[in-house]
Amino acid sequence: YSPDLVHWGDHHRLTGGTLPWESDRIGPGVPPIPVNNDWLVIYHAAEQPAPPEKVGTYTASAWRLAGNAPHHMRARTAEPILVPSEPFEREGFVPNVVFPTGAVSHGDQLFVYYGAADTSTAVAEMSLRDIRDALVDE
Repeated sequence: YSPDLVHWGDHHRLTGGTLPWESDRIGPGVPPIPVNNDWLVIYHAAEQPAPPEKVGTYTASAWRLAGNAPHHMRARTAEPILVPSEPFEREGFVPNVVFPTGAVSHGDQLFVYYGAADTSTAVAEMSLRDIRDALVDE
């Protein structure tokens, strides 16, 4: 809540880049999606590139946040759920990038909309059950 739309306060750190594919950059991607009284967040992360002046590979992973306390991370995927594998994701202005920006859930299906290599927009269809099964408690 903000009384003046300038001062918000009560900030909570969720996580830093603690996993290998998060070693350079990390940030939220799509707005949280309600799933079984919790929140599912698809986020982006990039590994530290070699050489360091380059951009590392961007991937997408998932967090599960507590439904009644969305500043508390309950679980996260042990591996990325979306990695650059198609030519349009691996080749472009910034190669090796998948950058999630939107999602729509429909039954067990999750459609994740993402930027690819800064030259394309794409959608990946995923199973919410598979994502939930891949989550590891924090």
